[in-house]
Amino acid sequence: MYEKPRHWNTWKGKVLRTIILDNTCTLNDIQNKSGLTQMQLKEVMDDLQYSNIIRMTIVNGKYEWQVTDDDLFRAYLSAMENQVDVVQKSGKMATEQTRYHTEWIRSWFDQDDVDGSLDNLHFLLEDKPLEFITKRLMERSQSRIFIVHPFVDKTGIGTTLKDAAMRGVEVLLISGDPHDNAERQKLYNALKDAKVKLYYSCTDSGAVNSKLVAVDNEIAIVSSMNFTKGAEAAITWETGIVTADRKVVDSAIKAICNLRDQDGMTPA
Repeated sequence: MYEKPRHWNTWKGKVLRTIILDNTCTLNDIQNKSGLTQMQLKEVMDDLQYSNIIRMTIVNGKYEWQVTDDDLFRAYLSAMENQVDVVQKSGKMATEQTRYHTEWIRSWFDQDDVDGSLDNLHFLLEDKPLEFITKRLMERSQSRIFIVHPFVDKTGIGTTLKDAAMRGVEVLLISGDPHDNAERQKLYNALKDAKVKLYYSCTDSGAVNSKLVAVDNEIAIVSSMNFTKGAEAAITWETGIVTADRKVVDSAIKAICNLRDQDGMTPA
């Protein structure tokens, strides 16, 4: 028997389940699906927003709401998965829930004839498709982007990180100190100005060499791809594994947060 998260049997719980089920929701969507009156909904939304549990964001020109409390989000998602029909077959888990990024990835496979499948929640990409999906997921991000990367140059991905932070996405970047690269230092200063949470790695484990990305608690990418002009121009051959497995994604986020909290990690 699973333990129900806080607010589960309250008006707040109805609203949180509605938002998490659709990943984001307009105010009209929330009212229609939660069954609350306009006055009840206003009271709940004001309280949740004041408590920093939800926030409003702009998605495709529309004002939508999303859950920003990581722990509460995962607790509700886990509890809801125990309530819907879950089918496990050949390592595949299907639920009634629709996931924002995974549905887009499926449509991308179909429309662009990309060699990949989410049937087993993981797939491998190389070269331009890998660079494209990494950048596109960052552009579509709604709440947070966590990255460990030895260096980021002023490429499309570097600019995308800055743009994401400027539209309110929480961006965490753990990287190497760019003190010996003036152009990279200029980009990192611009990222800091855009409110990117930037950390320089100098821990007992040594310098950062991993390339790890996690987007919105939903997708993680582990790859060889450097965020440099050479990699973006496909001068070097790069490969990467993309996963939508929630346990793997959670592990990736935990690893990034653990690294951030190590002694020797320097906030930029």
